[in-house]
Amino acid sequence: MKARFFLLKTVLFAAFATAFISCSDNDEPEVPVEKEWWQKEGAYILNQGKFTSNNAELGYYISEEKKYQEVFETANEGLKLGDTGQDMVIYGSKIYVAVYNSGIIRVLDRAGKQIQTIESKKNGTLQNPRYFTTYQGKVYVTYYDGYLAQIDTTSLQVVKDVKVGNNPEYVTITNGKLYVANSGGMNYPNYDKTVSVVDPATMSKTKDIEVAPDPVQLLSDKEGDVYLISWTYPNYTLQRIDGATDQVTTITTAHFMAINPAGDKIYGVVSPYSANPITAEFFTYDAVEEKLSQTSFVTDGTIVKSFCSLNVDPSNGDIYIGTSNSVESGDMYVFTSAGVLKDKFQVGLNVAGAFFPKN
Repeated sequence: MKARFFLLKTVLFAAFATAFISCSDNDEPEVPVEKEWWQKEGAYILNQGKFTSNNAELGYYISEEKKYQEVFETANEGLKLGDTGQDMVIYGSKIYVAVYNSGIIRVLDRAGKQIQTIESKKNGTLQNPRYFTTYQGKVYVTYYDGYLAQIDTTSLQVVKDVKVGNNPEYVTITNGKLYVANSGGMNYPNYDKTVSVVDPATMSKTKDIEVAPDPVQLLSDKEGDVYLISWTYPNYTLQRIDGATDQVTTITTAHFMAINPAGDKIYGVVSPYSANPITAEFFTYDAVEEKLSQTSFVTDGTIVKSFCSLNVDPSNGDIYIGTSNSVESGDMYVFTSAGVLKDKFQVGLNVAGAFFPKN
């Protein structure tokens, strides 16, 4: 009897001790780990600055806090980003920033700290980077002297390149093919009027497609078609290149475009260049039905003047519209995917666009 009582006391004590220990462990409140700014939802904002003024800027907008801050100079002890921030791309853990007139690509970590710079020369002359795309572990960049280059993301060096056309601008990838817009922008009035098709496996040009003069902006949709805007003043033209046949169709007048996350709707902007602020007009295009609608994708009546850039957040469909008068700091408007203004904040001079981390 005593033995059974002793055993019962032992079991009860052990159970009590276990319960006490468990309770004590749970009594400790969990301390939330504060995220770094670059781990929070938002967008990097690249500002071109003024040509030859060495005042390009990279910032970050924290959407949940509605806060914008400069990040590159802060992360690099006052180092200037450079002269004319042209484009950037976020790929893996790295950020690639094309600084056009400085002739460099800055490679950064997600916190904006510089890892390395990439400089490329042809015949002893520094090349000027323009626009990026990515594909199968490689970064591709156009150089304004007529080349498309492939960057190895491990060595951070240009490993291959190919001659395309005059003054190439945007590049996009679809159906395993790279499309490069050859603007010929330095040859006014004799602009180039071709889009080069490049095989990324061999880095060889397979053909040139004739389009409207001065082709600049490119993007591709979910159907594998390519959309192109040629910037010949005053006839800015939106065109579609069929991804299967490479046949070109003219759609309408447009100065800039972006695509929604589903890849089935094009957002277009009509905003001619002018010394005076011009109110931008917006439209949509159904990329599946191939049907144009003059209905504005900005639905709440917000007026946007001095249009500068257009980007769409692939995670939630938010639309970022940058403005600038080329003299002072600009503004960034953020609209929901339904076209309703949710924030407006000041950015730098001549905003090149918003770029999203896709965390």
